[in-house]
Amino acid sequence: MFTNILIGLFGLLIVNYLVIIARQRIVKIVIGILGNCFFGLSLFSDYIALPSYMI
Repeated sequence: MFTNILIGLFGLLIVNYLVIIARQRIVKIVIGILGNCFFGLSLFSDYIALPSYMI
């Protein structure tokens, strides 16, 4: 009985740890995607602005 409680608590700790790691990884991926999109848009807007400077 006691070992079952210990195993259950240990399992919960592991699950919580994995969820925290996965959440941090997902947040990093989302921030990276948003950063890449923002960077791409800024490059694209610079690319669009170049012809107007040339005129």
